[in-house]
Amino acid sequence: MKILDRYIGAAVVLNTGYALLTLVAVFSAISLTEELRDIGTGEYGAGAAMRYVLLMLPTQAYEMFPAAALLGSVTGLSQLANHHELVGMQAAGISRARLTLAVLLAAAALVACAAAVGELVAAPLAQQAQSRRALAMSSGEAMTGSGGVWARSGSRFVNVRDALANGTLRDVYVYDFDSEGRLRSFTFAKTAFFRDDRWVLEDLVESALGSDGEVTTMRTGSHEWEAFLTPKQLRVLSYLPENLSLLDLNRSIESLRSRRQSPLRHQLAFWRRLSMPLLTGVMVYLAVPFILGIGPRVKTGQWVVVAVLVGLGFRMFSEVFSSMGLVYGLNPALTAFLPGTVLLGAALAWNWRRHG
Repeated sequence: MKILDRYIGAAVVLNTGYALLTLVAVFSAISLTEELRDIGTGEYGAGAAMRYVLLMLPTQAYEMFPAAALLGSVTGLSQLANHHELVGMQAAGISRARLTLAVLLAAAALVACAAAVGELVAAPLAQQAQSRRALAMSSGEAMTGSGGVWARSGSRFVNVRDALANGTLRDVYVYDFDSEGRLRSFTFAKTAFFRDDRWVLEDLVESALGSDGEVTTMRTGSHEWEAFLTPKQLRVLSYLPENLSLLDLNRSIESLRSRRQSPLRHQLAFWRRLSMPLLTGVMVYLAVPFILGIGPRVKTGQWVVVAVLVGLGFRMFSEVFSSMGLVYGLNPALTAFLPGTVLLGAALAWNWRRHG
């Protein structure tokens, strides 16, 4: 049976690799087209855009992996069926359940590799890509890090911990230095919003350092300040939780909780990463009823199209469902695992109806 497992596994793994390369090439080309639209922003040129897309390739591969696993499994099994190998295996007494197990064993090996690449390669490179992109777009005046966005405006250095999708900022720290590089004031604003080309900082606490070392603290309701970056630029510069590793996501969640901010988006990204093995396994399991029981001759092209539609369609549905979970404040673990669980139930029901 080990020989059988290796033989079926090789067909699944090889075709999954081909499918992954194809999907990554297609979506990277789309990403490059989108990035080229931002050429001319600061020092962001064509070379920087291409470097950004290249550094994001492992992340693209990680995100496309479940769909590629489905497509590769369908293609690999259909090739075995067209060569009458699956019929021969079943005629030799190998059950559908045993064939399914061989496919799932190959999927488990693929999932382990994908998880390692996602955590050890994709996440660090994605953060590096976003940091370089931020520096280029801001002409060296801003950078992105795990502590948020840092920007320079004259003698001030601004740290924005969180930039929301609606343009509101949370936890804004402003450090003002004199001409000799000494800190002369420190300002903290709980929130900030953009109005009439200016930032309005609210719930301010400003601490001024005197020449004698004395610290004077003042509290004010709001204060207008010249725009150092626009809301659109801040959204571009901010780290996406989806590109962080599990360790970084866990740290970000704890940090947000300590500041009494909602960690919902980071929690959702955390649980979606954990749900990837389940989703990949379900996608691979779907390939089995696609192919087994159809007959010795399988229309590969037809089932490849079906697999592409199912894989990419489910990915779109999962993205929409995740957005709904954020809007309505649903439990992040439920939001992450429910689509894959529903798909698993549908696959089990379909397989039972076809094969009993």
